[in-house]
Amino acid sequence: MESPVNSPYRSSPRDPARFAALSKDIAKIFENIHWPIDFALIAKHDHQEISRFLLGILAIRFKVFLHLTEEITLELETILETFRMQEKEATSSGDQPTRVLMLSATVPALLIPLELRAVNSDEDLGNLEASEQDQLLDHETPLEGHDGYIPPSEGLMIAVASIPAFDCIQFPNFFVNLYHCLLAVNFGIKAITQGSATGLGKFKEFLSHSPLSHSIYCTGDIKMKEPHTYVWESSIGPIQIGVPPETIKKSMRDGVAVPKVYVLPAMLFSGDENFGEVEFPIYFNYFMKKAFLDPENRIILIGTKEDLDRIRTIFSESFYGPKDEHIFVKEEISDQKLGYKIDLKAERFEIAAKRPDGSPLPLETFANFIEFDENNTATFFHKFEDGRPGVNIRILNHRGFYQFFEETELKASLDSMLTPHVHRCRDHKPDIIIPEEGPQFDPPTFGVTFLGTSHGFDAKGHTTGFIIWIGGNGILVDPPSYSTEYLRVNGIANSCSRVILTHCHSDHDSGILKKIVEGEKVELYTTKTVNESYKRKMNAVTGLNIGDYYNFVPVPIGKPFKILGAEFEFDYALHTIPCVRFKLNFGGKSIAYSADTYYNPNFTFQLREKGVITPEREVMLNMFLWDADLIIHEAGVPPIHTPIEILNELPTSLKKKMLVVHCHGLPETVMRSLPDGSKAQIPLSNLRIPGSGLKNTVNIDLGPYYDGISHANRRLKMFSDTFIFSKLTPGALYDLYTHCEEEKLKVGSEVITRGDYSDRFYIVYSGALEVIGQDGSIIAKLGRGDSFGENALRKAKFIPRSASVRVSEQAILLSISAPIFRRVLEKDGLEEVARLDMDLRRINRMRPFVKDVLSKTYLFQGLTEEQITFISANLEQHVRFPSSTYIIQEGDTERSMFIIEEGSVRLERFDGEGGSRELLELGVGDIFGELSLITGLPRTCSVVAITDTTVLELKQKSFERLMGQYQNLRIKLAILVEQRLKESQKVVTELRRSTPRDRDRARRASLGSSQEMNRWT
Repeated sequence: MESPVNSPYRSSPRDPARFAALSKDIAKIFENIHWPIDFALIAKHDHQEISRFLLGILAIRFKVFLHLTEEITLELETILETFRMQEKEATSSGDQPTRVLMLSATVPALLIPLELRAVNSDEDLGNLEASEQDQLLDHETPLEGHDGYIPPSEGLMIAVASIPAFDCIQFPNFFVNLYHCLLAVNFGIKAITQGSATGLGKFKEFLSHSPLSHSIYCTGDIKMKEPHTYVWESSIGPIQIGVPPETIKKSMRDGVAVPKVYVLPAMLFSGDENFGEVEFPIYFNYFMKKAFLDPENRIILIGTKEDLDRIRTIFSESFYGPKDEHIFVKEEISDQKLGYKIDLKAERFEIAAKRPDGSPLPLETFANFIEFDENNTATFFHKFEDGRPGVNIRILNHRGFYQFFEETELKASLDSMLTPHVHRCRDHKPDIIIPEEGPQFDPPTFGVTFLGTSHGFDAKGHTTGFIIWIGGNGILVDPPSYSTEYLRVNGIANSCSRVILTHCHSDHDSGILKKIVEGEKVELYTTKTVNESYKRKMNAVTGLNIGDYYNFVPVPIGKPFKILGAEFEFDYALHTIPCVRFKLNFGGKSIAYSADTYYNPNFTFQLREKGVITPEREVMLNMFLWDADLIIHEAGVPPIHTPIEILNELPTSLKKKMLVVHCHGLPETVMRSLPDGSKAQIPLSNLRIPGSGLKNTVNIDLGPYYDGISHANRRLKMFSDTFIFSKLTPGALYDLYTHCEEEKLKVGSEVITRGDYSDRFYIVYSGALEVIGQDGSIIAKLGRGDSFGENALRKAKFIPRSASVRVSEQAILLSISAPIFRRVLEKDGLEEVARLDMDLRRINRMRPFVKDVLSKTYLFQGLTEEQITFISANLEQHVRFPSSTYIIQEGDTERSMFIIEEGSVRLERFDGEGGSRELLELGVGDIFGELSLITGLPRTCSVVAITDTTVLELKQKSFERLMGQYQNLRIKLAILVEQRLKESQKVVTELRRSTPRDRDRARRASLGSSQEMNRWT
């Protein structure tokens, strides 16, 4: 650690000329957001001006404007006076002054245990250790455990009251950033008070940094369990905040106790993740920890009333299934199945858990739901089994900032607020994901790839889900939560845009939400009953109308139904909630899947005898699957699954074509009941669990004819999926396809070289390639379905290659020569040539901006190469606006959205008195104008260019194409619009309450402030 003597502050702590110049620079930064600061009042420790100073720093760092209202001003002054009195009392008694940041004046117990810096005009800045200076300006590391120096007895205490906008604006990692801003306030006050040029320079540097993006505020024994999920190790055991899918598996793999207490985070859904997935934690405690015998072993779920109601909806759909009015079996059964009847309610009654009187088990049987009360407090008592005195656990909640108490002692705190755009990193892989297997996989003509074959309680196994391959295209069946990442890293995501959902248990439906928000709209195949149940669950999770984000294709019961050329037949299995099973035929071979079911001929005989099912239904339940060439059958604990003992009783001919799933392993022997009533152990024979992953794909041979068709279809699909070809006529697309050439290349081969003339366009059929920039660095990686070399297709000939491309893993490329491409397009007319050339020029011009700038912003982060190309081609011309020019005005009715390419803008709203109120400032890559485009309402605010600004316009038709194509953008935009609507409403409220002093200072803006600064410096 650097000594105070060698601290940079010692070199030149006071340099009047530099201090004056820096003062003007900093004043200008505040003036740019129309928030002038009076340095003279700050030097005099004026409480209100220092409060404004803090809010100004928040505005600069967060680009959100929070004006002091009369109510907040009075509240701040009251709190400051209270703290000064407490400090004097502590000083007079010889105690160390208590220093805290109070988040809410209305909840005195809600305190953040954070020591704040005080201002001492007699202390030289050189006494501040160099490490403290570095920590203050280190915007990638949280300042946890930062003690600072001992504050003097008469320091200034800063407190943040319950500012209404804090409840509306969702700050990224708010408390960590607020911590930094508070340190900066004290740091800045000290530099201003003591006239330190070096200190003011450091303060200016802090203002230029971006907010934190990865850190989270927490104190006490709280650790991150998995992304955005935390555990407090309390005296009663682990208490978990956030409940992502398969979280109990994570605990079991780590060898730690599975939590009994779960606190719902401030947001149940963020990015592509459900943080309210409570189904298996509930089942684990109910079945594994035998809460059905001892209710004290139930899990405890803590949350707001609204969130707990959402959880009740989700769990009700999973455990009880749809209500009677939401079951549509009669209309789902085909007319071809005359006389076939299914009574799902009656069947469920026979196998579901229930009370002795036959009534359903109430929700409270499974979980203890504890709501935060009107004081934002949740309390429960824990009784120890070993005779130790019990303990009261109390949790305080302020908009997702949690504080944990044992009795009256504060033990830990955590900011659980996820920003609405928190997504897993594209390189993040769950620790249970099947290993990446490379880009060489060639989908079979007909077959199955298992993504997992186990169940929700198996710590090391992968939850059951698989891909059915038909003609080289995949259909996902009950995709597990990790399947989206797996498909992406193995380059087959675009091959699997269809999903079959059998039922709505979380180990079967958790991966669909991620698939839906991944990008393009998926097609979801299931019955209306199952689909409506899934929508109710996911609407509760996300707060969105999730059905708008995928294409639902209803499947009939008992009638052949074509998907990808294969003939499917669907039926309902015997299960506790509606669950569809199916079989399919393609090329003369067939596959059948049981889904979750209780197969037991003796039991179905009893159901028929009781009149629960008809003879036709009994036959279907017993015989539906057995004529298939490949049978995929689940096994597990009855009566919601099929016992492995019953499958072992099947004929050898059936078992030899059967693959067993939904179990973590097969025993060597099973129990058999003998005719005399006794039981005996017999060997398990001819049953096997399939391997998981692409390398274990089951290939069903259909012969060279179907293989040839499949190969041709895969190539044609790659052409039609390539954006540049997506608008071509079918005839032109076919001509290009028939003229394409196949090139097989070894590792290290250079396909194109930077600077060479463009003469050929390429599509990656398989393998992997790297794009090499001018400095030799890898600037992009290409895989299956990606394309490159589009400059060769432009009308202008001999355009130099802008980068080199070389093979990193053995590859097969499909290529089109430039002359053939132009000749094919000219057959369709000159207009087609001109349109495509315009698209290519836009792509060439816009791609660097979209890839390097736009894809780093909230709405467009994580774009694929295909999405980058699509957006680049749809952006309209550049429009440049001089500084202080209105780009749009409040009340206008135009329908377009703008993206800032260069410069910055200010959003403002009229205050009704001839002035305006600033909402926020936007910079490069940010968007505006989307509210009117989506809602159809007039512009809700004006947008003014702060500097000379260039924007890209996305008009309504292009916008609708973009949102219709990519659901990840649509969902993020919906969340952004909701947030901005809340902010706009908050502004209306604050305009009615803002102080005359604020309005006056906002109007005089930079002129008066500059004059004051000149006089003072």
